[in-house]
Amino acid sequence: MTPARLDRLPVAKLLSIAMAALVTVLTEALPAGLLPQMAQGLAVSEAWVGQASRSTWSVRWWR
Repeated sequence: MTPARLDRLPVAKLLSIAMAALVTVLTEALPAGLLPQMAQGLAVSEAWVGQASRSTWSVRWWR
């Protein structure tokens, strides 16, 4: 490889890693942030909504 090739920053690879990290964090944090609103709308406790959403995901994943 030439020295000029080694000095370049791999922008496309860094952006793809950043996007993957963003999606991963959002899929983990977003449902937790919505638990109070979901629980209020369903008139149940936050714990119940959290457990129900986790159980639903597990059943879908194992099918």
